[in-house]
Amino acid sequence: MRKKRSLWAISMVLLLIIAAPNATLANDEPNPPPFSIISQDTTVVFHFNPQNDLSLPITGLHHNTYPYESIFLVERPGFWHGYEENFFFSVAMRHFAFVPPYRNENAIEFYAHGALISSYTIYDLVENRVNLANLQNPMDWLVSTEYSPVQNTITITTFEGLSLTFDISSGRILHALENPPATLILIFVAAGIMLAIFAMNQILRRRNNSNSGRQSYYDR
Repeated sequence: MRKKRSLWAISMVLLLIIAAPNATLANDEPNPPPFSIISQDTTVVFHFNPQNDLSLPITGLHHNTYPYESIFLVERPGFWHGYEENFFFSVAMRHFAFVPPYRNENAIEFYAHGALISSYTIYDLVENRVNLANLQNPMDWLVSTEYSPVQNTITITTFEGLSLTFDISSGRILHALENPPATLILIFVAAGIMLAIFAMNQILRRRNNSNSGRQSYYDR
């Protein structure tokens, strides 16, 4: 019985040690400012109110009128860290994707009419967890983000060279493209340069041989 209690106590201590850095980092994160994004046709506006300031509209989509009339509120429990550049909306703004800006297991979340419909963790999108553990900064897993409101898609590229394109309305992965690593690209570039040099040498040799033949002809 004592051994079981000791093992339980050791497990709890290890859990606290692992969780402590994440909790400290979360407390150190600056408070994101509120912002508003107006739709292309200016009929609706998305308000982000992370501090739940009573003087501002609640986080969600509202008719662009005064006073504001809510269309839907975002169902997001707890404190929500995010900035304007972390939100990617559909044209009608009824759907959006959210990419957390800080160290977080959640890689990307998808919302429809204010409700969370799909989400992916970093471990869902990274093929080799060993490579992820070797990163000095956990946020380095995300290399780039491309947003296409016309196609209603968002494409993220991981540090492993994997490009994933998501449908913003459903959160489904439409297609995945594995980009060649940088070393392979360099090899192809070097091979292309070598082929170009070889071709130039062949052309110059032919010209020299042609000129030599003409010279010998005139010397007769």
